Amino acid sequence: MVRLRGASVVVVLLVLAGCASSREKAERTQFEKASARRLAAAKAGLDSLAEEIKFRTDTTRAKLAQRLDSLDVARGVASLKLDTLKATESKRWREIKGEMADMLSVLEAQTDSLRAQLRR
Repeated sequence: MVRLRGASVVVVLLVLAGCASSREKAERTQFEKASARRLAAAKAGLDSLAEEIKFRTDTTRAKLAQRLDSLDVARGVASLKLDTLKATESKRWREIKGEMADMLSVLEAQTDSLRAQLRR
């Protein structure tokens, strides 16, 4: 009877661990896909801004182009960070997830700022 109870405890613990890893895997997949979509949207936004800057003839064109280049570099760094995130183990994943979320938020805010400056 004691062996049976001990075995059932082990089975329950294994099932719970499997549920936790399934939830973690689902969270990872969801976050990574959302991040990839945000990066794709950032790329499309930067491409759109590049087209708008091409047609500027005033003195701000060079400054705007420089900001756009800087944002494109930031997008590239975020893309590399996403690749790292996808390949990392679970302990480090949460830390990199936070860094990735911060990078994307800053990239989006700076892109919006540049877009607003172009519209003035």
